Amino acid sequence: MTATLAAPVTDFLKALDVDQRRRTTVDFETDDRRTWTYLPGDRPGLMLGDMTAEQRGLALSILDDACSAAGAMTARAIIDLDLIRRRLSGEPDPHDDQYWVRVLGDPRAEGPWAWRVNGHHLAVHVTVVGGQVAATPQFFGAEPAVVPSGPHRGVRTLAGEEELARSLLARLDPPQRSAAIVADEAPDDILTRRDPVADPAVVPTGVPWSRL
Repeated sequence: MTATLAAPVTDFLKALDVDQRRRTTVDFETDDRRTWTYLPGDRPGLMLGDMTAEQRGLALSILDDACSAAGAMTARAIIDLDLIRRRLSGEPDPHDDQYWVRVLGDPRAEGPWAWRVNGHHLAVHVTVVGGQVAATPQFFGAEPAVVPSGPHRGVRTLAGEEELARSLLARLDPPQRSAAIVADEAPDDILTRRDPVADPAVVPTGVPWSRL
């Protein structure tokens, strides 16, 4: 398993020039190893938009190997959706995919190593220590949830997840629904944010598992 994950990362790094490799790689114990976000903005690493077509293909193959087939399709769809979002927001001629690849440590060595693909509403992290693999944190989001206009009008990147939640809500009895719907309007952002440990004080109670 770990060799399968290391091979595409090694191939990707070999395809980079010296400056690109410098921007992509960092020591495993870098100070910001535990720092991540799902919000728009720059990240450390090498941006997909700064890669050649070949390099980009190798970078996305890293993502594919770490996800299920459905997960890989969704991750790529989120990257495409961000360009649509930027066009809808009036950004002039956006064409560079603002998602960054970073490799922590050396996948060819025996020590721990990791890689991440991170950008707006997509965060995939894989850490390898010995024969163990951890694939957290992960974040998949969609903005807009439904593309309102243009040639991609009607596209819903996370339609299945949305409909599953609505289906569950429709199957609750009135007391359960009353407990499950904790506000008339959705919050401006995710209540647990991207904190390493979720604070239960900021999360509404909802319906306990035992009442389902």
